[in-house]
Amino acid sequence: KKKKKKPMGKKNKRQKLDGTAEKKPNRNEQDDDDETRRKGTDVREKAKPNKAFTAFYRANFVDSGYWGEDEWGKFLEFMVKPLPTTFWITPTDSQAGMVKETLHQYKRKAEADKENHVIVRPIPWVPDDMAWFIDAPRVLLRKDPTYAPLHQFLILYTERGVINRQEEASMVPVHLLNITAGSRCLDMCAAPGSKTAQMLSALAVENFKAYGKGVGGEEGVVSGFTGRVDYAGDEGLVVANDMSTDRVNILIHQIKRLSPLYPLALFTAHDSRYYPTIKNTDESTPTTPVPFTRILSDVMCSGDGTFRKAPHMWREWHPKHSISLHSDQVLVALRAAKLLQVSGRFVYSTCSLSPVENEAVVTHILKKTNGCLRLIDARKAIGINSAPGMESWKVMCPKKYTMFATYEEAVKAGSTSVKRYHFPSDDKAVREEMSKCLRLFPHMGDFGGFFVAVFEKVTEYTQPEAEEGGVNPYDSETEEDRETLEREAYLKELQKNVDNAPNDLEKAKAAAKLTRVCKNGSLQREVARYTTLVDTLPGVVTKLRETYKLKMEFPVHQLICRYHLELKEGGELVQPHEGMPNQVLFCSKGVSETMRHGLKNKKQLRIVNAGLRCLVKDRRMDAAADQSQDTRIAQEAMPLIYHYISSRILPLSAAEDIVTILTKKDKSIPIDAMKSASREQWRAMTTGGGVLLLETETGAQLPVSVLRTKNAVQLYVDDNDIKGIREICGVKM
Repeated sequence: KKKKKKPMGKKNKRQKLDGTAEKKPNRNEQDDDDETRRKGTDVREKAKPNKAFTAFYRANFVDSGYWGEDEWGKFLEFMVKPLPTTFWITPTDSQAGMVKETLHQYKRKAEADKENHVIVRPIPWVPDDMAWFIDAPRVLLRKDPTYAPLHQFLILYTERGVINRQEEASMVPVHLLNITAGSRCLDMCAAPGSKTAQMLSALAVENFKAYGKGVGGEEGVVSGFTGRVDYAGDEGLVVANDMSTDRVNILIHQIKRLSPLYPLALFTAHDSRYYPTIKNTDESTPTTPVPFTRILSDVMCSGDGTFRKAPHMWREWHPKHSISLHSDQVLVALRAAKLLQVSGRFVYSTCSLSPVENEAVVTHILKKTNGCLRLIDARKAIGINSAPGMESWKVMCPKKYTMFATYEEAVKAGSTSVKRYHFPSDDKAVREEMSKCLRLFPHMGDFGGFFVAVFEKVTEYTQPEAEEGGVNPYDSETEEDRETLEREAYLKELQKNVDNAPNDLEKAKAAAKLTRVCKNGSLQREVARYTTLVDTLPGVVTKLRETYKLKMEFPVHQLICRYHLELKEGGELVQPHEGMPNQVLFCSKGVSETMRHGLKNKKQLRIVNAGLRCLVKDRRMDAAADQSQDTRIAQEAMPLIYHYISSRILPLSAAEDIVTILTKKDKSIPIDAMKSASREQWRAMTTGGGVLLLETETGAQLPVSVLRTKNAVQLYVDDNDIKGIREICGVKM
C-alpha cells in the first residue's frame, strides 16, 4: 500500500477544531525509546536533499556570502547524519547527583575505549554538568556488555523523571528566557512538553535559591525531592498551552514524571493567536490584566531543522510551507507581546532554517509592535557555538521555484503568494538588528537546526491599525471571542452533516463523530469545572484537619476539586457528578490565583488540567462503614504534604516486615504478622489513610502512603515508584 505523506515538521498543520489532526506532527523532542539513534546505512541512504531545498539554501547561505563553500559542505554532511542522544538531569531530584556520577564513570570508560569511538560527555554550555551528550552506535548501546547497562540506566531514570530526553538545540530557548524566582511563565505552543519541563525545573531551582526549602526539613527523613516544598508563597507558575486537547494530554503525561513540580503547572487549550487576557477579578470591575513575566513561543514551523532525526521529510520539503506559516507565526508573537509584562522577556523560536519563518517574522514583529519590544543579543547570553541572524535573504516562489531578492522583483514576475513582509526591511538599522538573533546549524555542534530571538518589552503594547491584506492581530478588548465562534460554527456543521446525510450509514457515521466531539472536550469552552475544596465542601476540610492533625500553615484554599463536563448535542454543558470528587488536587498559590481570575473572566481560561493529585477517595469494601469515604494521601504528593501532617504516622522498622510489604504482590502486610515494635500502634489505628515510615539502608525514614484496612496495612504506590522505594530500602526482588 502507498504510505501516507507526513507533514513538513512540528505543528506545521493547524489542528482541526475537534482536537484531531489529519497528519501526525513532527516533534522537536527525542522519543523515549531512542528511535532517533544511529540506525545504520539505510537511514543515510534515505537522507538525500531535494533540489528545491539545495537551491533555496545555497542561494541564501553561499551566494549571499553568509558562508563559504567549505561550510556549506559541512552543513550538508551533518544534515544527513542521525542525531546523537542528548538529555538533561532534573536538578530538584535527590538522585541527580548519583546520576551525574554514574555518567562520569561511563565518560571515563568511553575515553579509555580506543576501539569503539564512543563519546560520553557533559554539554559544555549547560552549568554543573546537568546536560549530557552520548554518541554511540545503537547496537553497541543495546548489546555490548560495557555499554548495555548504560542504555538500561537511561531508560530507568527517564521513567522516574530524573533524566529528560531532549535535543541539544531545543534546550537553548528556555535557557535564554532567564527565569527568576517567582516568574509567571507562559509556554504558548507547549506540546509535547520538554521545554515546559525545563521551565518548571528552572523556576523550582530559582525559588529554592531565593526562598529556601520552606516548611519541613526534618532530620532523618528521605523525600526524594531537594527543592522547595512550600507552595503557599509567591513561587510563580508555568502555564503550558496547546491548541489541541489531545496534545495537551500528551504534555500532561510528560510533566507528571516531575510530580513534585506539578503544583506549579497549569495546562490550557487555546489557539495561541487568540490567547485570552487574564484580568484581576478581585477588583469590582475587572480591568487590570495579570501579565506574564516570561513567555516562550516555540511556534508551528516547517521543521527542516529536524531532518536529521526524520530523514523521510527531505523529499517533502517545499517553499510553500514557510510562506503559508509566516502569518500565523507573527500573530502568535504579537499575542505574546500583548500578554507580556513591561520589563518581561519573550523568546521566539523555531526548528526551521528558513529566513521567511525566522528573520522575516522578527522584522514583522518589530514593525507591528512599534518600539514596544527590543531585541536582546541572544548570542552574548549563552556560550553555545552559533551563528548570527541573517541581514539579507531571498524568497523562493512556491509555484515556479524562482528566487526573488526584493518584493518588486516578485511583483514584476507576477507572483501573488509572496508578500512584502517576507523580505528584509528597507530600513538598514532594522536589518542590522537581525544579527542579535541566534542560529544553530547541525555542523556547529552535532545538533539540529534552530532559530532563537529574544525580546524585552520596554513599553506597553498598543494595537496596530488594521491593514488591508496585511497580518492583523487579535484584539481581545474589542473583538468577539474568535475561538468560541469557530467552535460554534464547527458544531453546527457537524449537526448539519447528520441532518443532511444521504443514507443511514452516513448518518450513523456523522452522528458518531458528533457524539465523540461532544464528549472529548475539544469543542467545549470549559473542558472541566474547577472549584476550591474549602468553598465546595468545607466539611471535608474540617475532617481532614481532624484526621491528619494538619498544621494551620497548610494552605487548604489551594486544594482543588475537578469535575468532568459533557457537551450535549444542543450545546449545553452538563456536570454529571456532584459532591466529593474521586481526587483532590493541590496547586501552588500562583496557579490557584490564576485559575480563580481566569475562570471568572468573560473570555474564560480554558483549563484542561491543574494541580498534583493530593488526596484520593477510598472506596474499599473491607473498610469500616463510617470510614468508607475517607481520603488517603497520594504518594506523588507525599514530599509536599508530609511536613504538614501530625497524626496517623507510624514506622515499620523490622527488616523482615519491610521486605514483606515491598515484595508481596498486593504490597500489604497483615498486622498480626508484623515483627516491628509498632505493631500494637498499627492495631489501635482506625481504618483509613495513613503514613508509613520505612527505614532505609542509611537509617533514615521514607514516608509512604498506606491504607489501614480491617486486618492489614497496604501500600498505595504505583509499580514505577515501588522499584525506587526498594532501592532506597535495600530490598531486592
